[in-house]
Formats: sequence, structure tokens, C-alpha cells
Amino acid sequence: MSRPIVWSIAGSDSGGGAGIQADLHTLQALDVHGCTVITTVTAQNSVKTQALYPLTSDQLHSQLSCLLDDLAPAAIKIGLISNSEQLRTIARFLESWPEQIARPFIVWDPVLVSTQDDVLSELQPQDIESLLKQVNLVTPNLSELEMLSGQSAGTEDTLREAALSLCRQGAKATLVTGVAPNGVAPNGVAPSGVAPNGVALNSVAPNDVAQNEVAPDNSESKAVASNGVSRNRLSAELSHNRRDYFISEHGQFELEKRSIKTSHDHGTGCTLSSAIAAFAANHYPPEDCLVLASAYVTQGLQQASGVGRGPGPVAHTHWPHLPDTFPSIRRTDLPAASAPFAPLNNPPGLYPVVDSVAWLQRLLVMGVTTLQLRIKAQPSAAVEDAICEAIALGKRYNAQVFINDHWALAIKHGAFGVHLGQEDLSSADIAAIQRAGLRLGISTHSYTEILIALQYSPSYIALGHIFPTQTKSMPSSPQGVTRLARYVKLIKPTGIPTVAIGGIGLGNIDDVVRAEPDGVAVVTAITTSKNAREAVDALNQKLGRKTHDVAGEEVSDAD
Repeated sequence: MSRPIVWSIAGSDSGGGAGIQADLHTLQALDVHGCTVITTVTAQNSVKTQALYPLTSDQLHSQLSCLLDDLAPAAIKIGLISNSEQLRTIARFLESWPEQIARPFIVWDPVLVSTQDDVLSELQPQDIESLLKQVNLVTPNLSELEMLSGQSAGTEDTLREAALSLCRQGAKATLVTGVAPNGVAPNGVAPSGVAPNGVALNSVAPNDVAQNEVAPDNSESKAVASNGVSRNRLSAELSHNRRDYFISEHGQFELEKRSIKTSHDHGTGCTLSSAIAAFAANHYPPEDCLVLASAYVTQGLQQASGVGRGPGPVAHTHWPHLPDTFPSIRRTDLPAASAPFAPLNNPPGLYPVVDSVAWLQRLLVMGVTTLQLRIKAQPSAAVEDAICEAIALGKRYNAQVFINDHWALAIKHGAFGVHLGQEDLSSADIAAIQRAGLRLGISTHSYTEILIALQYSPSYIALGHIFPTQTKSMPSSPQGVTRLARYVKLIKPTGIPTVAIGGIGLGNIDDVVRAEPDGVAVVTAITTSKNAREAVDALNQKLGRKTHDVAGEEVSDAD
């Protein structure tokens, strides 16, 4: 299978640390094929930018047309644009994109000033609207945001307004990068890395793993009230935290990291935007592109070293998988993180999900020790009776029985655990579930949802859906076993068990097992089989387990 193609439309850095050179390093590391369109040849080293040689519109258009004729991209990263003539050429080319060629994801990193503080572009706010209409994401740092929007962005409110102004001109979303908020709490936001709801912003794992990233030197800004008192300043010298603000007209969230003490941060913006393009070309959802790119930059900063007398380049490494490189997700609709949830008594192993107490009891008699009762109905007397019976059966057979969704009834009747979907986190009383001593399982469908789940230190994390499923309509695409393996690798250092779920049966469980989750959930592989006992035996064998009937109880082999 051929690798996805990503174009980089950017300037050439003769020092090799940023621009086209950084983009190609990034794209190669993330397993996509990089193509280049040079906008400007620069004479620069690690200390200074000595000269700029912008290409003409004809030279730019020739490169674009030639690539489109043979190497159509899945994503495009745009970097340095030296002047308004170049911008118009790129915007017109993208506007006339052929209908027969799938339109790529387009991210623009508006490079205006180098790491060495040399001015690289003549662009003004009035020049950019035609290009903004073509891009999915624009990624300015704070000073670039102010220059492009023509607005001050010294407080969180004005930052959001400036970012939204770029969206109103046509950009689908804005990611403001490397912002360092101070200890003043604007709009109820608590200082020192704590959200209003108490969620620790610099932790994605139970062991408080610190998150990392460095903001570019020119990402600082100050706001001073009319009385001369500093107010809601976003200034780097007062905080070790860094935030990237994702803002669109449809929603907002923040990625929270901590700084890495290094002067070797040349090419951070180029690397971030080209990594976003690489992940988009691999069909990750936009929010995952952001968290993965953030983690890639963080691990590059952790391993960066000097080349020359000035700032060294970001190191180009590998697909991110270490928890301490990933950001935490800061969203106002998420509830407070409680204390860690109690662990499972045993690894989940084979984990059937059933919709009736009859099936639950039948599988308990077969010796299955982890199950979930999923009744998709509003609370009623019948639902409560079923949940009560399921909880009693779980205690009778000393099994780990989870109740899906109905957390209040699970608390009321003393369930072993509750399983919540990602969409349920904002409405469930997470703290009440934890105080009641119940275990908690959380569904996830992406890197972003995994990071959110990790903030709550649950008893296990479900990863899905791995394959197409007929049991429910899913808003996400099937994850596949490659992503499953990456998810498991990310979560494993936290010690939280993982459960693969979605479309899994005897025909594909071997591929799932190779990804090494701690458990495998099945929804129809047993209940639609001709012989339930044989299905349980076969699935347990695939998982390296044996089936043990409960002594003294009978079990029907066939449906």
C-alpha cells in the first residue's frame, strides 16, 4: 500500500532547521511522502537570516501545477508566504481545485518572524482573507495572531475573539500555539494548571505525568488596564504551562502542556503544522491530528540538541506513544476529575456485552467473570429490576458485572462497576460514582478521547470500534488493529487495563490479540452463535484461557 502524499508549500531554510527541511524530516518520520513547493529561498543559519529570495508567481504556479498533474496530496501544509502576490497565487490555485480530485486537508502556519527574530514576510491583515477561505486550520502563535487579525490578544477573551476573526474570514478553525497564561484567573479559570472543575491540566495519567512543550520566543503578550494594572496577561515569564487554543465557530478546547527547558526549539511551528498535515493524511480526526502533532513536537524538544551557535532544531523522531509527551485536554463541559477509581479484581479477559439478564446468567454459569449489561432504555421499573438482578448475580458468582449508562441505579443498588460512553461523561456524576466505590469503564474512539478518559483514572478504558459493527450506529470510523496497537502502547505505562471492542469475533480476534489489549469485548460473537458454549470455549482459547463451568449448575450448550 502506497504512503499518503503531503505537500509542503514553504520556504527553504539553508540551515536545515525549519521550513521545507523541517517539514520533510517530519513527514518522513510519520510515514508519509513529502512533496515540496518552494516559496522563498533563504540564506540563514542558526544565528541569523541573512537574505530572502522570494520566487515569482509563475515559478510558484509551475511547481503547484506540476505536482497536481501526478502527485495529488491527501493534505497540504503551507508555511512561509513572503508577500501578497505569492498568497494570491496559492489562494487562486486552491480555489480552482479540480472536482475530480479529492480536496486535501489544508493547514497554514503563517510564518512571519524567524526564531532569530528576523522578519520573513510582508503580509498584512488585509492580504489574507482569500487564503483563509481555502484552509481547514491556521496555526499562528500569539504575536502572529495579533499581526494577522489586527487585534490585541493579551487576554483569553481577546485571544478568542482574534482567533474567531480569522474564522469569520474563512478559516474553518484556528489553533493559537504556545500561549503561557499567568496566575490571574480570567473568567473563573483557576491558575497553576487547574481547570474550574478541578481537573489537573498537566496530567493524563494516574501518576501525574507532566506534559511538555516550549512556546516560541515571540509568543508572549501583555495586557494592561487603563489604570496601569496588569490584567489577565498571557506572558511566558509568569508560568511554566503552555496552552494551544483550538477555536472555531462550532466549539473550543485547549491542549495543556508544560515547558521544556531548552534553547533548541528552531522549527517548532513548521514541525507542528507539517505533523498535523501528516496525521490528517492518515485519516485521523482533526482533534487527534492536533494532540498527535503536539506530542511529536514535545518529544522532539525533549531530544533536541544544538547545531551551530544559535538555537538547534527540533529533533525528528517517531510516532508518538509515550504518555508524558501528550497534552491534556481542557474543555469546559467536562466534569471534575475525582480520585482514581478502584482497580479491577482480575484482568478483563473475555468480556461479553449482553442486553438481558438471561444471557448474563447463562454466561456466568459458563465461568465468564467479566460482563456488561447494556440495556438501551430510559430508567423504568423494569430496567431497575433487571439491574438489581444483574448486580445480585454478579455478587453470587463473584464476577465483575458492569452496568452500562445507568450509573444512578448502579450506585443505588451497589453494582461492581459502571461503563460510560464518552458522550455520558458530561452528564454523569463522576465523583458520586467514585465515592460509592464503583469501578468505572470509559469508551473511547480516538487519541483525544483516550486523553480525556485518562484524566479520570478509570478502572479500564475501552478502545473501539475496531471493526465495522452492526449493533449500533457509530459516529467514528473503525479504528483497525494498527491504531488499536498504538492506543494500547500509549495507555500501558499508566497501568490502566485496556479492552478492545467492536465487530470482534472468531474470524478476526487473532489480529486483536496481537495488539495486546488486556481484554476483548464481544457483543454478538457469542449471542448469535449456534452454540454459545463452543463460542465461549473458542474465544477463551484464543485469549489463552480455559472455560470453567460453575460447579453444580447446568448450562445449555445451544440456543
